Amino acid sequence: MYEVNRENIEEKNRILKQKIELLERERKKIQDNFEFKIPNYVLDEIIESKGRILKGNLNAIINLARVNDRLTLEEADILKEQFVFNNAN
Repeated sequence: MYEVNRENIEEKNRILKQKIELLERERKKIQDNFEFKIPNYVLDEIIESKGRILKGNLNAIINLARVNDRLTLEEADILKEQFVFNNAN
């Protein structure tokens, strides 16, 4: 049986905190480039999709944010142009 000890839990918590801090820094770095608010779930997918050739999930997430009135049509188009259709990202 797996023994859980305090050191293992503390180490896992430390690693999770570091990952959360990194994710928050990456979200802020992207958000700072835009004058409109981008929902966190869109920011997370932008981060996750970096380096992918196919970005269908990101396109769908942006569409979802648009349908749910979290982004305007213009904002959605800006994000798609920058992150979905631009192969440099």
